[in-house]
Amino acid sequence: MVWKQDKDFKMTYTEMVRRFGMLAVLTVLGGLSVAACNTIEGAGEDIESVGEEIEDDAS
Repeated sequence: MVWKQDKDFKMTYTEMVRRFGMLAVLTVLGGLSVAACNTIEGAGEDIESVGEEIEDDAS
């Protein structure tokens, strides 16, 4: 999308709210994706440690 701005460009209230809303949604989604990665990584470490304990008990 090509963005061209005129000198007399004035953003309406609705456009401003829409852009702020999209920014807020993207920020929340970014934060949730980072939190999800950390949660999945932690779950992977827990599963790995349980697997190692089972191996130790089996030998």
